[in-house]
Amino acid sequence: MKTLYHLLKATSLVTLMFISVIIIGQNPFTVELIQPNSSGIEWVVGETYTVSWTDNLTQPVEVWLWNPNAGPAAYEELTPSGGVTGTTWPWTISNSLLEASDYHIKVQSTTSPGTYYDMCRF
Repeated sequence: MKTLYHLLKATSLVTLMFISVIIIGQNPFTVELIQPNSSGIEWVVGETYTVSWTDNLTQPVEVWLWNPNAGPAAYEELTPSGGVTGTTWPWTISNSLLEASDYHIKVQSTTSPGTYYDMCRF
């Protein structure tokens, strides 16, 4: 009986280790920002620019404008609440764009934003 118990325990442990190796070895989700893709772009208030990305997510993504030097109001969501599907978003620059530099565009998962995202500084 003891041998059967140890055999069952060892089999369970090996099975769990095998499953964890499979899960850890895969990175099933990706987000990659395609544009904007360079610094020095001159953005004009009132003009519309395209933010584009590739992903293999099953849920919508959010597109954010972020300025680490702008204080507490450093984030502005460019997409509607709940995110968007697809791989492009037309961004019309509003007057609320702060006069500063060091902006970032961030495309992130709606379900795991801290894990699946890509960002470009401009």
